[in-house]
Amino acid sequence: MDSEQLKAEIDYLFKSNLEHYDEDGFNIREKPHPELLIKYNIDASYLITTLDWEGSSIHPSSRICTDNEEKIHQLMQSSSLPQWLFSLGLQMYAESLIAYNEKKNRKGLLRYYPPIIFTFWSGFESFIRYSSELMLLTAYNIPSEVEIYLREKERYQPVLDRYMCLLKYGFTYTLEKGSRHFQALKGAQERRDYYTHVKFDKELRSISSTQVLDYMEAILLAIIFPSSQIKKTILRGIYNFHSILVGLRQLTKEFIEQPTDFMGVPIINDSYIFYCPFSNVDTERFPNLREQREKDKNNS
Repeated sequence: MDSEQLKAEIDYLFKSNLEHYDEDGFNIREKPHPELLIKYNIDASYLITTLDWEGSSIHPSSRICTDNEEKIHQLMQSSSLPQWLFSLGLQMYAESLIAYNEKKNRKGLLRYYPPIIFTFWSGFESFIRYSSELMLLTAYNIPSEVEIYLREKERYQPVLDRYMCLLKYGFTYTLEKGSRHFQALKGAQERRDYYTHVKFDKELRSISSTQVLDYMEAILLAIIFPSSQIKKTILRGIYNFHSILVGLRQLTKEFIEQPTDFMGVPIINDSYIFYCPFSNVDTERFPNLREQREKDKNNS
């Protein structure tokens, strides 16, 4: 399809999955995409078998907050941050589809995909941080060591370990490390780490549109799967985001983004120039042009 048709399809995809908004801008009642059951054997029918939807005033998980709960008031200011970050990641991917739609060469430089990876992981981390804080402020009988651990008062704690701790103490649920969804989430973290903890390997790593979609889906499913087991949605809006992702996957034509190489580096004879601003450079091994001319003059 041409780009105008694609824009219309994408616009409809987002609106049809986020068409009934609440005060936070998210769908009042979510519906699981059929692919969850067909492809992943995830049964989220609890969403459509109850009369009171999650987020409604009469739902059992809708709580009343009194005026004197100042910490809750403060936390609520950031309550929609995880959803907006997930939404932004999906929107950036949609923009990449439009930008690459009519390109004949299906390879290009890094542009959209790393920012999508960073944004989506930020959504996941902010979800864990927000949910952990809400649990600590509202639940009782939480051990003090759990509070120290989740708030990282003594030292940094790995994000996946904090997620498992949140599930255990907030929902009495254990996400097994050997499970399909945990391993996919771990793989997503490793992909994120490739860009945040760069290793300068001999081969520069490219990333495809399919890999970006798989990355986002792994994060969404790591929230959806426990929700389906607990029969409570642990992050509202997550099913809508998954439905949007499924639709974006159907609209995708494979594209690959890759880092640049040494293109454009000026070559001098059999050498090249690179920027090296340190104050203690070994000038014998790495002279600048002036120093090289002096060496050549002295050697002649």
